[in-house]
Amino acid sequence: MTNVTKLHPNRLAEALHELWQMAERKEITYIEGLVQVDRGEYVEWKLVQEGEKSFDETHLMTQLGYQDLIKKSIVEDICEVTSED
Repeated sequence: MTNVTKLHPNRLAEALHELWQMAERKEITYIEGLVQVDRGEYVEWKLVQEGEKSFDETHLMTQLGYQDLIKKSIVEDICEVTSED
C-alpha cells in the first residue's frame, strides 16, 4: 500500500482527497465552505457551494447550528489575536 504522505504532502491535501473519495461513493451530496486562497500579498476568500442541497427543515436548522459554531470559532480567533497584541 502506498504511503499516504507520498500522495498527500500536507493535511489539507489529505482532507480534500478524503472528501473526494466520499463524494465518489455518493456519501457526500452537497458541500459548502470557504476557501482561503493565498495570492502572495493578500489572501482571497471564496465561497464554495456544490452538489444537491437538502431543503428538509431539520437539515436546514442543523446547517444554521453549524454555521453558528463556525462564527463563534472566528470570534474566538479574533479575541485570541487581539489579546496577544
